[in-house]
Amino acid sequence: MNNNKVLQSLHNSWLSLISLIKTMYKKMPFLMIVFTYLMYKLIEKFGSYSNSQMWILTSVILLSSIAIYLKSQNYGEAVLSLSAGLFTIYTVTWSKSIFVSFICIWIAFTLIVLLSSSIRISSKIETIYMEAAFALGTTSNNDKKCVKELQKISDDLKDSVLGPIEKAEIIRQFCFRKMQLDIMPIGLKWVNIFWSLTRIDYLTLSDFVCIVLKNASILSSSTTVDNLFEFIYDGMKKSTATPSEYIDMFKKTRYLLIKNKNAVLYFKALTDYFEAGLCEEEGLKFIYDQMNLE
Repeated sequence: MNNNKVLQSLHNSWLSLISLIKTMYKKMPFLMIVFTYLMYKLIEKFGSYSNSQMWILTSVILLSSIAIYLKSQNYGEAVLSLSAGLFTIYTVTWSKSIFVSFICIWIAFTLIVLLSSSIRISSKIETIYMEAAFALGTTSNNDKKCVKELQKISDDLKDSVLGPIEKAEIIRQFCFRKMQLDIMPIGLKWVNIFWSLTRIDYLTLSDFVCIVLKNASILSSSTTVDNLFEFIYDGMKKSTATPSEYIDMFKKTRYLLIKNKNAVLYFKALTDYFEAGLCEEEGLKFIYDQMNLE
């Protein structure tokens, strides 16, 4: 694994963290602001009563315990680690040599773990893109070129709330569904938008977006693909169904879209079906009649 791939993986990990923070802020802005302020005041208060050694050691234990909780999702395990660490640092007499040795060993261990994790993530992402290139039917000579094109599609997505692995898996799904490369960027963009708004499984959404894009050939000259997806989202938002119910009904009636190719007409009929409050059996006939299919 060369240095560029390791650095890229570290960058991807950082992007995942930023995406997580953005998502939490969007979902709970007030709570995030209050939490940040309280953390600042606690750090300020603690710093005024502790020497630099104790401040650094306590920060190390706190960060380690948070990492354990994020990994295991086990509060008991994390708080036990925190308590044991705090008990240790407040009962040991810390000379300069012991302090330096502890910090050096902790930093070395952390760097090794981060490097190992980054390599693993980078390897996983590369494998996903190789599978995607294979799904497109590229020859072995063109695999690397195709992988670079797919990675560029992922890298070019702006304001992403999806992590690098999630984006790679969505692009692989597009490749398995034989979506053309030139429409993948807009497909990924709308999976990202729908996922940020609905939190439906992103692979389910990728199938949804893929089917829409491949069967939306009947559009007026003034209607762009972005307009179409805005229309779909508006209908989803106005309907009496949850986003999951909306997608489930789409799965059961998508053959009508595939047959007709008129996405605007289909999604208008789907929204009207939910507004009419019909049962599923009646809904199939209702959408069929609304689209004037024979």
